[in-house]
Amino acid sequence: MCNEAHSARREAHPTRREARVGEDAPLRAASSANPIRRDRGALGTLVWCGQMWASLQPLVGLPGLWLLQLARLAAFVALTLPVLGPQFCRYLLHRRVFKNVPYGPSVRHQLDVYAPPPARDGAPHPVVIFVSGGAWIIGYKAWPYLQALFLQANGVLVVCPDYRNFPHAAIPGMADDVDAAIAWTLRNVRRLRGDARNVTLVGQSAGAHLVALVLAERAAAQAARPTGGAPCKRARRAWRLEQLRSWVGVSGPFSLAPFVETLHARGLDRRLLSRLFPNPAVLSPLARVEALGAGGRAALARLPCLLAHGTADATVPWAQTADFAAVLRAAGVCVRVELYQGKSHTDPILEGPMSGDDALGARLLALVRAQRPARAKSTGEEGGEEEACVGLPGALVLPGAVLHLARWVNPF
Repeated sequence: MCNEAHSARREAHPTRREARVGEDAPLRAASSANPIRRDRGALGTLVWCGQMWASLQPLVGLPGLWLLQLARLAAFVALTLPVLGPQFCRYLLHRRVFKNVPYGPSVRHQLDVYAPPPARDGAPHPVVIFVSGGAWIIGYKAWPYLQALFLQANGVLVVCPDYRNFPHAAIPGMADDVDAAIAWTLRNVRRLRGDARNVTLVGQSAGAHLVALVLAERAAAQAARPTGGAPCKRARRAWRLEQLRSWVGVSGPFSLAPFVETLHARGLDRRLLSRLFPNPAVLSPLARVEALGAGGRAALARLPCLLAHGTADATVPWAQTADFAAVLRAAGVCVRVELYQGKSHTDPILEGPMSGDDALGARLLALVRAQRPARAKSTGEEGGEEEACVGLPGALVLPGAVLHLARWVNPF
């Protein structure tokens, strides 16, 4: 009897690192605090990193403006470390952040799952798949950890996938990785205690570009009409746009041709850009959506879209969002555009939360709560009480003067 009671308590309150996310969690043995994959090993990973740097070095140009940008990035990190550091430690040590779960064969095919505790009523959690940015070169799944921890604290299951960066893969390969991560999430969502009827796809910066590219390709595949470019295996993966409830693009470069000059002016060598964007039109979501036939437009129109952008974004001008929204609307997509006045490229994911104004996190939380299909909306207009919002645990606010200096040195 005592043993049975002890087992019941452990079932309700698992204490091991491989504790269940739900009653049937697939992450028990899959997650690892070590980002080095067991099948590659430390030496193999080190050799791989050396090979990637050797491939990239001839394309970056030395010394180059990029070195100054790198120094500015280091200064930004140093200034913001008092706020970002404790939260990053929280990410590293959090027992319900299941890190480095493999979803494919590559060293970069890993994702993090931010799993909230089971709901008291047993209801499944809304799901957010958050694809980070990083200029297609320095992307990493942990970049949106502030938003992910905030959403997790408010009962949202968050999946943050890695994808191969350049030169490990070209943009079609990156998009294929994102597609594979989406397929993995949709395949496992119920086992993670996620709500399969409330899955929102989010992309920020380069992640927004890749997400939009994947959705345009998926719409074309569902209509059985390619939108140009070489056929890819992602069209054969068994997921459909209808399995997503909505998608969000934050600070996204959706038309690459005008964006190439912006990147060059900010320090990227033309040799690198020509390799990264060999055919800007084929790799641009805006052009892909314009090329959709009637069937593709109808498929894409089933998925509502929120596009957000800072009006002071010097890396990706907010006109990119305005132009893409117009093309989406012409295709029949329900689009909402939200502009953050005076905000930069990284404000929505970094400086905003560090100043105590996480507008993006709050907006995503409101969106997924409003999308819950199994619950009546509790709004003041309907006579109910507004649902509580929990702030990021242990969050600190960066002093105004330091924040101003950090914004000034930020290369993005």
